[in-house]
Amino acid sequence: MRSWVCGFGYTWDIIEAAERGLLPDKIMLNTHPQRWTDRPLPWAKELVWQNVKNVVKKYFYVGR
Repeated sequence: MRSWVCGFGYTWDIIEAAERGLLPDKIMLNTHPQRWTDRPLPWAKELVWQNVKNVVKKYFYVGR
């Protein structure tokens, strides 16, 4: 069994790869369901909090 790893930036990238037959027989999608909401306030809170965490992670992991 061969391991195949690929990162996609956008949903459309995955769709295009599937249409072109570039995906393996089995795939696993990692998602963030805590971000799925139609309510503006919780969505905005999650967006701000995620961006704060990304800044901290960038400082600790990339800034070294």
